[in-house]
Amino acid sequence: MNRRRRLRVALPLICAVVIVAVAVGTGREVNVGYLVAATVGLSALLWLAMDLMASTAYPSWQVTAAYTPRQPGTDPRLARFTERLTSGVDRDSVAMDVHRVLVAAIDERLERLHGIDRHSDPVAAGRVLGPELTTFIDSDPHLNRTGQARQIAAVLNRIEEL
Repeated sequence: MNRRRRLRVALPLICAVVIVAVAVGTGREVNVGYLVAATVGLSALLWLAMDLMASTAYPSWQVTAAYTPRQPGTDPRLARFTERLTSGVDRDSVAMDVHRVLVAAIDERLERLHGIDRHSDPVAAGRVLGPELTTFIDSDPHLNRTGQARQIAAVLNRIEEL
């Protein structure tokens, strides 16, 4: 038997003998068979767990690509929005989506920055938004496609000024 196995057999038996000696020395009644079996069994489980942990390799989670921080102004939502505008899908649905997204942005900024809900207090919202944004919100997105890029740029500038 090699040294490691002898140590594994001898150490639990030595621990059991020490525990029995301490128990008998303090005047307690001890069932020696149960105590030795429990000590040997627990030691065997401990060494089994240690052997399994030693033989288990830790995973190496390699990152496949280095993380590159997003450049300012490269919001993925804006990229999808731009792709949708330039992909050649139905112009009416794009106009509706653009209008819906911009109105949602206006509502969100109006409520977050000024504490005004446009639906519950349209007068106060109209004062903060001004005639340009109020007209845009109330307009039909299917109409007035001429100059739409300039109109969207103006609306975005006005939203940022809120």
